[in-house]
Amino acid sequence: MLLPDRPVDDRYLSQDDRIAIAEGLRAGRTAAVIAEEIGKHRSTVYREISRGRGGPEGTYNPWWSHNQVILRRRPPKQEKLRVNTELRAFVNDKLKQRWSPQQIARHLARNHPGKATISACPETIYRALYNGLLDKRTARLRTRRTRRKKQRRGIPSKNAIPNMRPVHT
Repeated sequence: MLLPDRPVDDRYLSQDDRIAIAEGLRAGRTAAVIAEEIGKHRSTVYREISRGRGGPEGTYNPWWSHNQVILRRRPPKQEKLRVNTELRAFVNDKLKQRWSPQQIARHLARNHPGKATISACPETIYRALYNGLLDKRTARLRTRRTRRKKQRRGIPSKNAIPNMRPVHT
């Protein structure tokens, strides 16, 4: 399985960053200077250097280090409702009876305590419903919504009336 060269997040190092670290070490620069050059925190670079010294010569090898990072990555987990057909059928049935995902999750937790295979949190049920794992024709939410509502946290909403003035001033 080939993974893309770019990191999962900007905080993590890419292969280009690792090559820049190796070149900086060969040039005799300190880890703090290298970190400043590539735009990462110095502790990230120190940690990378200490992890990457496991190469054959005992010096930092960016390709070996990048390969080790790829091997350490965990594969994504399978979706619980995709794998467990019994659980999927149960959730479908309860959604047909107009139960909410919260009610279904609570019912599963109460009737099957300690059984991780027969449990699902409300978010798992919502994701399965929105991703099409559950029967769209019969298993619906009470709101009839088929997509998530956009979350606009931190973004001020527009006024319904343009140039509206508050009455209380």
